[in-house]
Amino acid sequence: MNPDLAPKESVYSSSFPEGYGDLPFMSSNGVTFHFPRFLLAHASPVFKDMVELGENANISATLTLAEDHKTLEYLLCVIDPAQDFPHLDWDYVARLLSAADKYQMKTVTQWFEKEVAVQMLSPAEISIGHLCLCLNLACAFELDGTMNRALERLVKCPLSNVATSSNDHKQGAIEGLLNRRSERILWLIEAILSIDGDITSRSGLDKCPFHRNGNRGWVRAALKGVVRKPSWAALIRAAKCPKNQSGMFKCTCEQPTISVSWMKKALDIEASSPLAGES
Repeated sequence: MNPDLAPKESVYSSSFPEGYGDLPFMSSNGVTFHFPRFLLAHASPVFKDMVELGENANISATLTLAEDHKTLEYLLCVIDPAQDFPHLDWDYVARLLSAADKYQMKTVTQWFEKEVAVQMLSPAEISIGHLCLCLNLACAFELDGTMNRALERLVKCPLSNVATSSNDHKQGAIEGLLNRRSERILWLIEAILSIDGDITSRSGLDKCPFHRNGNRGWVRAALKGVVRKPSWAALIRAAKCPKNQSGMFKCTCEQPTISVSWMKKALDIEASSPLAGES
């Protein structure tokens, strides 16, 4: 759909012209629609109440809606079985869902979810910007299935690309959190790899299957730990040898000593302002 909001030369909608239906109403930019009264009332309890209120009060003036004519055409094409279903238009879908939510049109929301599901199954790539928009809309209108589909795609995308594809302030805050979390995880991984040489070379640990070279169970445990919770405390917990491994091995080795400088730098990073960069 053309994103231009200027009304057409005709004052009537080309898709829903005079005589198409028995209920006239006007868009915010002056385009008049004629639509079947019973169909609109069936699709929307809000419109049903508005129509009945107007009839009971003998109001003959044409109803003027807050939406522009492009949004209304999009909305009506979705609910009218005589019209071809429109394609998912990312330029207008936010306005469409907002209007559908306002008028309680569940049919439109269901159509959106089906269209997203079809696009996600398509081999064609969906832009990161559209995926971010899809996620925002799914969160705003509580569409759990659509939210999961968007997340499944976004989780594979470079976080830097995701961060630059959304102008939404709330989404931007979440992206900032994820960026910071990623930076913290990468820093802790570097710390684990640097520390590992000191730990595995300590005397008295060569017989411990958790710490010795060739096994490095602590490294695997530490990597898993800091991914789940990127903190120095998680790294320290992972460095400890289990007292009993599957009930078959009891280890008496002491916990390796990790450099105080590593600990100090890690705790300084964790105490830094959320807006401060990490190095």
